[in-house]
Amino acid sequence: MSVRLLSLLNVAENAILASASLTDGQRLEASRIVDYQKGLARMNLRVRGLNGPEERGYIQLQQFTFSDGRTCIKAFLAWTPSDRQVTLDIFGSTGTSWDAEANRVAEAWLDGMTVDEGNASMAAAG
Repeated sequence: MSVRLLSLLNVAENAILASASLTDGQRLEASRIVDYQKGLARMNLRVRGLNGPEERGYIQLQQFTFSDGRTCIKAFLAWTPSDRQVTLDIFGSTGTSWDAEANRVAEAWLDGMTVDEGNASMAAAG
């Protein structure tokens, strides 16, 4: 069951890389770590530009199995340098589209990154 964690991160990473709006000379990089025994996976995201890498945040997944055998994956999203965090729940069932759920996680992370960049721009201007 924990293999799903790495698959979810992979699909989310691809969606984020495809949709992230970056300036010229910047590229988004991701590093992943998985603990299969604990059902945990984490992807750290950073932007590499002319001044080196800048942390942008992370997506952490934790998998639970309910007593009836259903799967729940909690996605914890955070953005750097913000203290803001968001939690998403993914409940597995027979008809669950795991790719769609991974894309939902990616969209939520990208939306949060956009909000944080907007706040940083306003703070710099004000």
